[in-house]
Amino acid sequence: MKKRNLIIGGLLLIMLTAAAVFFAINSLAAPSYPSGVADIKSGEVKVVFENLPTEYIEVKELYSLQYYMEKYPKAKEIMGYYKGTLYYWTKDEKKVLFLGGLEGKKLTLSIRSGDVKMGAIYAPGVDLTIDTDSKNTLTLTLASNYKYIGAAGAAVDLSKPNTTSSESGNLTVIGHGILRVDTTGSGKDGATYGLYANTITIGDWSNIEMRMGNKKKEVSHVMLSSDLTFDTMGYVDIKVFNTKTVAYSWSVNRERLRLLNARYLQVQFERHELWGEFGTHPTKEARLLWTELNVYGKIHKAWLVDTFYSARSSKDSPYTIRMSRRGSMPDKEDMDIRINGAEISSDGMVPLYAGKPYSFSVSVPLPDWFLQLEKEGRVKQNFMLYVYDGTKLLYESRGNNTFKVPKTGTYTLFVEWYYRNPGITIYWDELSCITKTLTTVTLEEGVLLKGPVEYSKTDAFYGGTITATLPNVTDLSGVEYQWKYNDPETGVGKDIKGENGPSIKLNKAEYVNKYVYLSVYGKDGTKYYGAIHGKSFFVKKGYNPGTPAPLDVVATKSKDYYDGYSITNFDSTKYDYVVSKTNYTDLSKIDWSEKLTSATGNGYYTGDRLYFYYRLAETDVKKPGFIIHSRELLIDEIVRLGGITFDGVENGTVFVKPGQTVNLRVKLNPATANEFTYFEVKTPSSYDTQFFEIVFPNNKVTDLNGFTTITIKGKKVGYGSFALYYPGPSGPMQNTYGGAQVVVYTPTDMGPNSPILSYKPGFSDITLEEGEAYTLPTDLPSILPHDVHGYSLVWGVGKKAKDNLGYTTYIYDFENEYAKIEDGKVIAKKKTVDPVAVVLCILKPGEKPSAAYRAQFMLTVRETPVVKPTGVTVSTKSLSLHVGNVWKLNAAIAPVDAVGTFTINYSSSNPNVVKVDEKTGFITAVGEGSATITAKANNDSSLVGTCTVTVSSHSFGKWTPSKMGSLNHQRVCSCGMLETQEHTYGAWTNDDSKGKHVHKCTVCGNSEYAEHIESPWITDTEAGVGVEGKMHTECYECGKVMKTDVVPAIPDYEISVAGGKAVDSAGKTLARAAAGESITVTADPAPEGKVFRGWVAKGITLKDATAKTVTFTMPEGAVKLAANYRDAERPHSHEADTGKWYFDENYHWNACRDESCSEHLNREEHSFVWMTDKPATATEDGIRHEECTVCGKKRNENTVIKKGEEDTSGGNEPKDPSETDNHGKPGGNTGTENKGWILPTVVAAASVFVGGGLTALIIALIKKKKKKSDGCIPGNPGSTDGTE
Repeated sequence: MKKRNLIIGGLLLIMLTAAAVFFAINSLAAPSYPSGVADIKSGEVKVVFENLPTEYIEVKELYSLQYYMEKYPKAKEIMGYYKGTLYYWTKDEKKVLFLGGLEGKKLTLSIRSGDVKMGAIYAPGVDLTIDTDSKNTLTLTLASNYKYIGAAGAAVDLSKPNTTSSESGNLTVIGHGILRVDTTGSGKDGATYGLYANTITIGDWSNIEMRMGNKKKEVSHVMLSSDLTFDTMGYVDIKVFNTKTVAYSWSVNRERLRLLNARYLQVQFERHELWGEFGTHPTKEARLLWTELNVYGKIHKAWLVDTFYSARSSKDSPYTIRMSRRGSMPDKEDMDIRINGAEISSDGMVPLYAGKPYSFSVSVPLPDWFLQLEKEGRVKQNFMLYVYDGTKLLYESRGNNTFKVPKTGTYTLFVEWYYRNPGITIYWDELSCITKTLTTVTLEEGVLLKGPVEYSKTDAFYGGTITATLPNVTDLSGVEYQWKYNDPETGVGKDIKGENGPSIKLNKAEYVNKYVYLSVYGKDGTKYYGAIHGKSFFVKKGYNPGTPAPLDVVATKSKDYYDGYSITNFDSTKYDYVVSKTNYTDLSKIDWSEKLTSATGNGYYTGDRLYFYYRLAETDVKKPGFIIHSRELLIDEIVRLGGITFDGVENGTVFVKPGQTVNLRVKLNPATANEFTYFEVKTPSSYDTQFFEIVFPNNKVTDLNGFTTITIKGKKVGYGSFALYYPGPSGPMQNTYGGAQVVVYTPTDMGPNSPILSYKPGFSDITLEEGEAYTLPTDLPSILPHDVHGYSLVWGVGKKAKDNLGYTTYIYDFENEYAKIEDGKVIAKKKTVDPVAVVLCILKPGEKPSAAYRAQFMLTVRETPVVKPTGVTVSTKSLSLHVGNVWKLNAAIAPVDAVGTFTINYSSSNPNVVKVDEKTGFITAVGEGSATITAKANNDSSLVGTCTVTVSSHSFGKWTPSKMGSLNHQRVCSCGMLETQEHTYGAWTNDDSKGKHVHKCTVCGNSEYAEHIESPWITDTEAGVGVEGKMHTECYECGKVMKTDVVPAIPDYEISVAGGKAVDSAGKTLARAAAGESITVTADPAPEGKVFRGWVAKGITLKDATAKTVTFTMPEGAVKLAANYRDAERPHSHEADTGKWYFDENYHWNACRDESCSEHLNREEHSFVWMTDKPATATEDGIRHEECTVCGKKRNENTVIKKGEEDTSGGNEPKDPSETDNHGKPGGNTGTENKGWILPTVVAAASVFVGGGLTALIIALIKKKKKKSDGCIPGNPGSTDGTE
């Protein structure tokens, strides 16, 4: 039984506890956002027009009002509410945004659709967050006095009626724009407070500008709150213009002021003795504020006072303190700039090399507070490098820490370190950016020239052109050429005047039979230095390719018979002539030493046949002509046929395709032949006729007249030959007048034949040194037949060897130990014993060179001669610098391929003018004057090069605005050194032509324009009763009057008092008064036998009409008052009739039971509550009214409850527990968290307590019942039935 009791109790306890926890969790999770704001519900946009009905728009999502601002240009106010955020814009500068009915709720007011200028924000009891987004400004001017009952009247007012600031809503400012409160031009409507809330937190990157107080309305507290936190990356700027009343920057004590972060905090008071934080002590220093805050530990020690002005008398003004962390932040002298890891000094110039990539980094020493913000992700540091050529931007390092300068010259490096908001690009202009300007001289890094010098030909002839190439030099503009003669005996070269290019045309007689070579030097001031020399080559006489004129020769008689000849156009100065009885088929066997010296010859016999050979004669610069012509002459009157040739025969061969016919045109030699032996055109054997046939002539030729062509027809692929056979001493038809080979082919089938060359080229033998390359000729014959496929011209090399039988032969391939063919060149590898044959072959793919080559020349390889050093070359021979300039002097042994190991050291003749690094040649100009830099190799005085350096002072030009930042101007020296300074601006002045104001730099004249900043209305002349005043707005900076207007005259209204007198606050009797004035009316003494009963009022409602003296504020309209008297009666004791209530608009009361008594007993103000007449549903509106809980007086009847709106009324509808005001009073908490947890927690605790108690009580009763059951007899009175 006991066990069962315990189980029951435990179950009850668990159920009650679970219910309480569930209720608490659900209450905590409930959103605190209101379902509607300012007469709009979530997901709705409201557009208000001047003279049109308001428009409501349903939206799905909302992030900005920009679309609606563009769509409704005539709107004066647009607001949209979505998920706890009210997006707001207005152009009504007097608008007071009232956010009522949201007490205890959280709301974000977003100003993200542009700047907004308005009167004020009144949100009683709301936890309000103002978000200025990325760059917008919300300006509050209190340009109209708003009078909500119980409102504090602040520019941002979160007070609840009739409470203190500690019971108000909480204010948080975020975003990256500006919240500006400016009441300096608001006159008497100006605010007593700027910001009024329980807690105020200035966070994110928001900026606060407070300009408070004017002659008619002085400020009490700029920020009135129970708790104040500055934790922003923006600035806080407070200016107070009170002239009579003590004011306070903030209301909190030092323990509740948390100055955590800010770009700067500046406070300025127009009158020093009115700064409440210091009392009114006339000599207290502004610095003391920082000192006291620091002592209390409320600001970090990194905070310093940048500016303070301490008043010593009442005439000193304004009284200013400005605190920031500027003093703990680094400046440009702290910047550690490194290029390729090496620290860069700002003195002099930074040397770089053109085209070379560099890495750079920038670092600065940062204080702990900054590093903490960076760790929290609130700031991010970065650096940038800009490279300028004058004012032209060449490079900027966006997201990259490498750079290079493509060309030589003097440039400016603009280095910037900054930090910013990680989310969007917003910088602290005054703190975040540190810049440094450096000048760099960009040099060529210095490239030592590297050989070889290669020639297009190594076989040089007069009239030819030799072109040199430098395969290891990429920029030929950086070198100089000089062709030279070489003395083979001494090895000393002599410049060839005027030959300073990569090519030389060998068209001068002086070149012939000389050795010539090319020297290449690094051009002065470029990246190349050193010298390289090409191999010398011997210039031979040139080829003589001319064709000799036809020879005119005739047989001559001596007495009665022909025995000689005569050349009628003989010219031995132009031609060489040889006469012989031999008909040479190999023209190389002609003995030209037997040249004719006379045009005539004799001693021959009639019938002799002579052969004349002739060519162009040799000259001083040209070889004999290689085109040799011949002429046959019969010493007789008869001209006998010597031979027949054919057009259409190429290199002795006729190509014809199967089925194709070829016509060969006949040419007689000599053309005047008048005698011949008959001949036959035929093949040497019948075997050839299977491949082709002789179509014409098909008979013996016995007459030359009409014999013009020979026709051949191909039959099948193969080859043979034909000839023109005539009978002679060796046998019938065995002598020939000529003939040709015939090849029958198709483009893809040559049969047993191979293609041939279109002509046999002639190549000269060459000599190379080991390692040297010779470019093989590319102007080569074509392959015949032209349309054959699958063959190409290929070069190979052959070396002499012995075959198996001991005979000398050649072995061919693409490479052997002496030479190789590579990339169109033959490269010498090793000194040869016997010349190597370089052969031109016609090959198919995959075939190697062989003895079946078509042309060749011989290559001799000799050892490379030893190159001796001749001196040292320097990259520049003269240099002009300014003090601080740098330069790199390069030097190299000449020529660079000289054999040996060389070490070059540098020295300066005057280190006070020019310093030079002994090892690197790096020059720094340190003083004015001149010095000689000497580069010496191996300390050998014969191996030196020099450079003369002249140093002068800088010659700067005028100051001009810098293109590297709007803050600076610059001037440039002729050497490229750049100097920068910050602008020194004068005062702002108005420029109507631009519609802006401008100030100019007093040094460079740079004009900086900015938009006018318009002030609130400033009263020039106060309006009086019936008299207009004057007012204007002006630019804060330049004072330009932007708008003017009149202050309307103050109207006055009649005051009529019967039985009394009306006076103003000064006691002056009035008959008329202006609206807003305080009026006091006193009743005259009652006549004899009468007593004062009350006032009868028209045009005004008196708070207590029964009082003899009443005070009221004059309304806009006439007021009439009449004293009402009644007969005096004997005194009696009042007795209230509490069963019946009487009431008017403002009060209810009981009447006295004595009907003759007119006293109002128990008179009190109404206590109204909302009552629901008809609840609203999801589809229909509801109705409600207000009703006094005491007397039943009703007002605001038939007030509509919008469909879907949550009803907070009493009466017929039960009150929604979630709408119950269970928020605790502000105190130690920040006021920003949801206080909805209090009630659920209390309920949960109470539930547990009650559940536990009930469980214990049930168990106790069960036990008691059990005892009774154990002690009674069943059935007796007072006993149980024995059951449990």
